[in-house]
Amino acid sequence: MTLSNIKIELKDGLIKSITPFDEGVCVVTGDTGTVFRNAYVSPGITDSHCHLWGLGMMQKILTFDDCKSEKDCIEKAESQPFYRSNWIFGRGWNQENWSKSGLPTLELLDKAFPDKPCYFIRVDGHAAWVNSKALEIAGISKDTKDPVGGAILRYDDGTPNGVLVDSAMLLAEKLIPDFSDEQYQDFISIAQDLCIETGITAVHDMDVSPKLVEIFHKMNSNNELKIRVFSHVSAQNDEYIDAGIKPIISEFFNIVGIKLFSDGALGSRGAALLSDYADDDGNRGLLIFDKMQMAEKAEIAIQQGFDIAIHAIGDRANREVLDAYQILREKFGKFSNKLRIEHAQIVAEEDIPRFRELNVIASVQPIHYIGDEKMALARLGREIFDKHGYPWQKLLKNGVEIIAGSDFPIESHNPFLGLSAFLTRQNLDGGEIQNPAERLNLFDAIKSYTLTPAKVVNSSTGLLRVGYKADFVITNSNISSKSQIHETSVEAVYLGGEMKYSRS
Repeated sequence: MTLSNIKIELKDGLIKSITPFDEGVCVVTGDTGTVFRNAYVSPGITDSHCHLWGLGMMQKILTFDDCKSEKDCIEKAESQPFYRSNWIFGRGWNQENWSKSGLPTLELLDKAFPDKPCYFIRVDGHAAWVNSKALEIAGISKDTKDPVGGAILRYDDGTPNGVLVDSAMLLAEKLIPDFSDEQYQDFISIAQDLCIETGITAVHDMDVSPKLVEIFHKMNSNNELKIRVFSHVSAQNDEYIDAGIKPIISEFFNIVGIKLFSDGALGSRGAALLSDYADDDGNRGLLIFDKMQMAEKAEIAIQQGFDIAIHAIGDRANREVLDAYQILREKFGKFSNKLRIEHAQIVAEEDIPRFRELNVIASVQPIHYIGDEKMALARLGREIFDKHGYPWQKLLKNGVEIIAGSDFPIESHNPFLGLSAFLTRQNLDGGEIQNPAERLNLFDAIKSYTLTPAKVVNSSTGLLRVGYKADFVITNSNISSKSQIHETSVEAVYLGGEMKYSRS
């Protein structure tokens, strides 16, 4: 899937011909030929699960990814505050990277910010760390009940301790003024430039709000989109229905599906498990929707022509989503709408064949394995981790279609890091390889970033073939054979037959 010593002739945004060439890669448009010596060409890369505007946002706001403690986070917030109205807002803390592990509490935050509300989102987006002022404004007290699908973490006496998990986050988040249209446009512009520089030519953008849909429409009309966007719109609270959003297809902006959540994340122990957390007896996580609720919401969307993408991390959540999809298959039989499970991180062995039986696509993020490995092992215990954790090869051997993404900005948007994770299941700094039998070979790994995700959204991209759209990436090395694939450098990117990026 990666070629060299070829000449690619382009016409009307498509690949017109592919012929031999002696000196690397030559791209011909009209009467002009551009030669990339000692270079290789591969199909444009698709990130099949991401949050486009969020990547741009992270370049502008207060971030905590480099912090090693609660104190580090607070000191950074004091020196580099980012305000949304009068709220101090930030994202990216991860207690698993702190010198003293354990979720934060509000004491230190209250000392630093007694009068200003703070709202700091965990790296995975499934928990928020807040101070007493934020709790006061949100009306969250000892008497406040946990919302369905969420948790207000508490001290032993029942008083909120400053951490809100999953749907409980909305109790405070809904009170924070939204970003302006101009800010969102800026975030999207920044993000698509970052994507192109790493070879990403298309994204499956997840949980897109009605406001973002309007902004994408505007940017598309003004020819401001540089990559192909396939949106799955917010549906947890029927947002797309209230806004009257329908599927649309265009060259750069498409609305193809809806996005639902069945559970939370492992880091905040919100992922719904079939057994107790190994490091928290009695806790099996949070099931946000059960199978009947998901099936009901999905049925409405299917009747309107949408594909369905449902977030499921824990093995119980994956089973519930599969059960929901089985209800739909039994009710409607065959239908063309795509059914996806986003993440499919922890899946019981007996549920693996059901993906194929129900024609469900597994949308996985291999880079999550690298970021989560130690934490996931602690949460699940060795037996469940080995049997149910990140079962890429099991899925493939059962004939399941796999598509790959990064979930950026939660993880790096660099797709070559994801490819490396697929191939090695090992951190870049070395260490033990966990369950090596689940690694993918190069062909399957690259296919999950190119041809398969293009097929899922009915796009004639993902292949270097005459008649296909001219979306491709020029690299300094052969990603089909390079052992250090994470070091791959992108030299140029073509999209729709136009050079959108050049490193020189």
